[in-house]
Amino acid sequence: CVTGAPSGDKRAVAKAVAEEYGCVLVSAAGLLKEQVQAKTEVGVTVGKMIEDGYLVPPGVMSKLVAERLSRPDCASKGWVLEGFPRTAGQLEELAKLGHAPNKVAVLDMKHTLVAGRITGRQVDPKTGDAFHDQYRPVPLEDEEVAFRLVERGDDANQRAVTLRAGQYRTHWPALLEAVKDVGRVFEDKG
Repeated sequence: CVTGAPSGDKRAVAKAVAEEYGCVLVSAAGLLKEQVQAKTEVGVTVGKMIEDGYLVPPGVMSKLVAERLSRPDCASKGWVLEGFPRTAGQLEELAKLGHAPNKVAVLDMKHTLVAGRITGRQVDPKTGDAFHDQYRPVPLEDEEVAFRLVERGDDANQRAVTLRAGQYRTHWPALLEAVKDVGRVFEDKG
């Protein structure tokens, strides 16, 4: 698993690990996006929560993740889970569902940087990769990607940004404690 602060480059790290080891990259945010776009019962329920910046209830998210990790590709190749768990409760639920991670990379960041990294983030809708003018600019030679970039809807909502940054601060200490036996913390000193 690769988890950490909102806009903390979790996807880039998880993608590199998955490529290095030939594992399946599973994005928690991507699973939710699929549910919302397909207008499933779960998608309709959580769509507004996501837009407003709230965390999806642990039981709902854990079941979605566990279902994805149970598919044959993950069972045969292994998996790297990006952006989950965000709380100690989610980690516990995932373990109860039979998918306790054996390694967790925790990307820590000064709390004062979180809101600034969320604001101004743009996403490539084709790949899901996130970019930021200051922290992770699009490579100059990649004009095609630059033209595809869109701002995430929930990033434009200042209330949602503040709420996500606050949730990170609230849940972070317990998550660090919960992963201490399988996790390694990498700090972004800003």
